[in-house]
Amino acid sequence: MGPGVVGDIIMIDLMPGLVFGLTDNGLLIFGAATGIGIERYFKKGSGVVGSLWGAGVGNTFSDFLGSVLDPTMHHMIGGIVLGCLIPLLLIPVLQQFYRE
Repeated sequence: MGPGVVGDIIMIDLMPGLVFGLTDNGLLIFGAATGIGIERYFKKGSGVVGSLWGAGVGNTFSDFLGSVLDPTMHHMIGGIVLGCLIPLLLIPVLQQFYRE
């Protein structure tokens, strides 16, 4: 084995989905924190519901962007986005449990 072979093998094994994962979780965390901040700024609550909306919308955006940026995910963009949007319909139901 040459000096770069081990590194090349590791990068090949880790690469599919790596860009997606980094983009997805980075923007998801940012979205959840933004939702909490917005809810608290408007003094509408403790941030629980804001974090749900922030995480849901942030996750939809981050999954979309991650799948666009990661060439191994291009064939799944539509399903990923739709799969992220459908659970957002549950947030108003969950709000009933988190009345503040």
